[in-house]
Amino acid sequence: MATVAKIKCFSCNRKFDLYFNLRKPGEEITCPYCYALMDRDAKRGVLDTAARFSDCNMDFRKHATDRNEPQFQFDLLEIGD
Repeated sequence: MATVAKIKCFSCNRKFDLYFNLRKPGEEITCPYCYALMDRDAKRGVLDTAARFSDCNMDFRKHATDRNEPQFQFDLLEIGD
């Protein structure tokens, strides 16, 4: 399972997927269409949030397997522009 974020770039008004399992340490986050660069603080927030999000889903899977609990999956959507 992979954690993927849908990022909207307001410089070019396009969206792109950011796959966290394919990222290299220290790699910048840039829009693949217009090459706008996400600043360091925003990047840190995105990566920290993705890590927490991934950990939550990993715990759901682990508890379902180890404890025979019902399994859930956490998906997050932002509605609107």
